[in-house]
Amino acid sequence: MLTKHKQAVRDRLMQLSEQAGTSNPRELAANLLLLIDGAFAQRRLFGQVAEGSLEKAAATLFHAYLSV
Repeated sequence: MLTKHKQAVRDRLMQLSEQAGTSNPRELAANLLLLIDGAFAQRRLFGQVAEGSLEKAAATLFHAYLSV
């Protein structure tokens, strides 16, 4: 069940990446999913997520795939 959910999230991220015109939507979606998973792990381990750094990391990834 978890695998299906992760696949659905990855597919949605890929769809959004394609709509945004990124250079490699599949790769960007995989990297964003990794970032999301890391945020969940950070929350479980430390009780909080460094939101500012999470937002910066997502923006950096997104812009990197727009400029290629």
